[in-house]
Amino acid sequence: MDTIRNYLETTFNSFPQSQAVEDVKAEMLEMMEEKFQELRKEGKPEHEAIAIVISEFGNMDELKETLGIKDDGQINYYDEAEIDHFMSASIRGTYMIALGVTLIIMSFIFPILFNENTTGPAMMFVFWAIGVGLFVVSGIDKPDMSNGAAQLSDEVRRKLTDELNEYKNTEAVVLASGIMLCVLSFVPTILFDTDWAAAIFMFIVAVGVGLIIISGAKKRAYDELFKKNVKKKKSSYKNPSVRKIMSLYWTTVTCLYISYSFITFEWHRSWIIWPIAAVINALIRAIFTEGEDE
Repeated sequence: MDTIRNYLETTFNSFPQSQAVEDVKAEMLEMMEEKFQELRKEGKPEHEAIAIVISEFGNMDELKETLGIKDDGQINYYDEAEIDHFMSASIRGTYMIALGVTLIIMSFIFPILFNENTTGPAMMFVFWAIGVGLFVVSGIDKPDMSNGAAQLSDEVRRKLTDELNEYKNTEAVVLASGIMLCVLSFVPTILFDTDWAAAIFMFIVAVGVGLIIISGAKKRAYDELFKKNVKKKKSSYKNPSVRKIMSLYWTTVTCLYISYSFITFEWHRSWIIWPIAAVINALIRAIFTEGEDE
């Protein structure tokens, strides 16, 4: 393990000193040590495990490009205008996604209220089309701030960190409001056994989910600015069969919902498929997922 640490220390000695470089070095050390332990558990000899780890993570030219370090050793920094543009575009994109999700959830209100004719399904697909359109355009104007062209200066990092800390109270209030609405959304269906109760349920859920997405708009933008372009861990299904099945999961649920609803015309009841599907999906992910390198 000391060999890996010494390798990193020696390699990073040639890098300019900045907080971004220190963060990347610490993160690389953590990932290299995790990979080393995995290889040792697989039965690899220590020297072979070290060689594999260094060969996998040791491309320093690529890392310099990721950190925006030029050939002369100088660092490219993003200017304030670029950062402001990224923040506004990122937050605007998140708002579009939130609105798109809200419209798609609200679309199920129409089949519930107009379950005896085709008006409900037609309006549902119109709302779906608008929602998907918002997803598509949400990131059009958003610049890529993690492509290795430059990095944040330490002064800008501190300023952004202070702004993020000031935003946390607002984020907490909006997030709590969204969660509260989702929790209370079942009240109308408990008190009243009518189509209107189910429609109100979907409306409250739509607004609640929209608020939850909006609550993290600024935080996601800040996180992306702070993000380092090194290998991350992502969640993946460890069983290949489960992975293939789950890749079609939501498509299958959608087909099931539409088929059942059109065959029975019980749009006011078929919406229950979605919360059931969400619970099943969460259980499967909890049981069958593991972390793997991205």
